[in-house]
Parts: sequence; structure tokens; C-alpha cells
Amino acid sequence: MSQAAYTKALTEWAKKWKEENLSEDVRKLISQANYDLWYGPINDGAVGDPAEGDEELSKYPGFTSACEKIREECDELPSDLYLDTDTGEVRQSEPEPERCETCAGTGEVEAEEGDGVEKCADCNGLCGFEPAGDWWHVERREIRHIILGKELAEHI
Repeated sequence: MSQAAYTKALTEWAKKWKEENLSEDVRKLISQANYDLWYGPINDGAVGDPAEGDEELSKYPGFTSACEKIREECDELPSDLYLDTDTGEVRQSEPEPERCETCAGTGEVEAEEGDGVEKCADCNGLCGFEPAGDWWHVERREIRHIILGKELAEHI
């Protein structure tokens, strides 16, 4: 499959994970901390401070405190993900190979001529086949980037 299908599947997983695992307050802090990184301090009393007259931004605790709160809730972030872009399935463990039924997963079958065994022709002696689907491995660094944003992830 394509990079676009991978990005779409990862983005959908991230949205669901954030909703299920991060409080609404921390989701807001992620947004505010990203704003802080890109546009400068929020709620510091400077002229033109975007928090003036904005109730949500006026509650922003500052970048360091926001990062600490975000870090606490992101402790449960998975280390690895495996995405199947064909089905949209997401796993935290590597998909298992499919067992060869011809050799019952042993890699050997009874020889046609004479006694003994020979390598299974169907699986080429490998005992099984690659898992069905278009599986992509996602490492923790990329998971953090999709959840927090690339720049903020470097601070958390």
C-alpha cells in the first residue's frame, strides 16, 4: 500500500488513542504547548499576549508545567505499533506468521519416494508464511510525533 494509507491509519489510531487515554485538559495543553513553541509564550503578561481576553489560554500554566502534565499522561504510550493498512487493524505486537497447513508448521513432509522426510514445497521449509495484509511497523519516536507533534515530542 501507499504512504498515504499508512499515514491515514496512523492518524486515525492517534486520534482514538488521545480520546481514550488523555484527559481533555491534557489534550488542550498539547495544543497550547504547540502554540507556545511556534508563536512564543502564552499568558506571560507581555503586550499582545494571546491569553488576554481568552479564558482557555489564561489557564495555561506555562510551557514547563504543561510538559510535565503531558508527560505524566503519556506514560502509557505504546513502544511499538503494527498497522495493517489493508484492514486498519492495529496491534502492539508483531503479527504472527501464518502456519503452513501442508507440513503442519514443521517445515517437513513425508517424502514421496522412499522413506524419510523432505523440505515442504509449499512453505519452502519455513514452517509458515508472512502474515496476510500490508503491515507497517511504527516505532515509539513516530508514535510520540503523531500524538504530540514533532517539535513538542522533543521536549516531552
